[in-house]
Amino acid sequence: MNTATIPVGEMDVVLTPEQEAFRQEVRAFAAEAVTPELLQRTNGAIEAYVPEFHRAVAARGWIGVQWPREFGGRGATPLEMAVFFEEMGRALAPLGRYVGSTVFVGGSIISYGRQDQRAEFLSRIAAGKLLGSFALTEPEAGSDAAAIRTSAVRDGDHWVVRGEKVFISGAELADCILTVVRTDPEAGKYRGISLLLVPGDAPGLSVRPLHTVAGLRVNVVVYDEVRVPVDRLLGVEGNGWEHLQTTFGLERSLSSAQLVGSLFRLYNDLHTVVLAEVRAGRFPVARLDDLYDCRAELEAAPLLSYRACWLDQNGALTLDEAAVCKLTRSELALRLATVGLDLLGEAGLIAGPAAVLGGRLEALYRRAQFYITAGGTNDIQRGLLAQRGLGLPRR
Repeated sequence: MNTATIPVGEMDVVLTPEQEAFRQEVRAFAAEAVTPELLQRTNGAIEAYVPEFHRAVAARGWIGVQWPREFGGRGATPLEMAVFFEEMGRALAPLGRYVGSTVFVGGSIISYGRQDQRAEFLSRIAAGKLLGSFALTEPEAGSDAAAIRTSAVRDGDHWVVRGEKVFISGAELADCILTVVRTDPEAGKYRGISLLLVPGDAPGLSVRPLHTVAGLRVNVVVYDEVRVPVDRLLGVEGNGWEHLQTTFGLERSLSSAQLVGSLFRLYNDLHTVVLAEVRAGRFPVARLDDLYDCRAELEAAPLLSYRACWLDQNGALTLDEAAVCKLTRSELALRLATVGLDLLGEAGLIAGPAAVLGGRLEALYRRAQFYITAGGTNDIQRGLLAQRGLGLPRR
């Protein structure tokens, strides 16, 4: 189905009573599970991975909640997933490895995996017993992701993988790394790409940390003649790039909901601090204009995620629709951080839990560049909007 066939006015963004009940269920869980001690441990980073929290989410049946029940899920819609991410974001819940496990690995297996792969992987992911990671970017293939060189050559009943991936989140924890490889170097740039489910402990696989200015760890992953059984090929050989377009769209819309939820939390806390300064006469109320502009954008941002998820459950999500979500949330993160630092001055630049707002404003300013770059740079997203959304020529 083409997005253009669905009039915008047909989308009802008012959540059903069942969806609102699910929101309240998630909110109540987060209020109890995301304790002050947990926030101090993670410094409020929504990307942090805390094993016991991950298991607690699994115990509620919320890891892979959008999957069919026979695969360990609850049959939730993508729109309910957006609600889940938004509420977890507002609570600053540490959902590290959730997206890598349920969207990239699990979601990809559901979308184009075989029945035996579903049986092997999905129940363990849903139980919180298997963590996943996604390896695409390479030193020579960043924004131009289809230029990958990591190769997989068939050798009997194995693929032999050689190459290097970079900026890979969660690889140090992963039991399974969904790896994008080139299986046919003669097929053309966007063809001959395949997906392999590589065990995280495979011989010849090594993971080296990269500690970023954002305060988030990513990794270099080296594949030195890693042998992967042929039954670990995911989807159709040579059709990996097309397969990934489905995964990219949902990941960008859901991650946007999580980040926007966390930005709402920061906005409310920042507003409380700044309003106290205004009431104390330390600076005029007119200085809050830019902050209120951020509030207006924050009110609109969740609707973009809802729209993308509604399109997905109607079989109509396209990459340009998902690009809008990614662009909005990442640039809003930078805007809120910049406005907040302008208001708080030097106090906002102090890091650590003892600082104003627990140092979250300073952390957001550093992480904003990560949000702009990760998952496809914003320039790439604008290109998608221009070409696929507006139908403009490539040059």
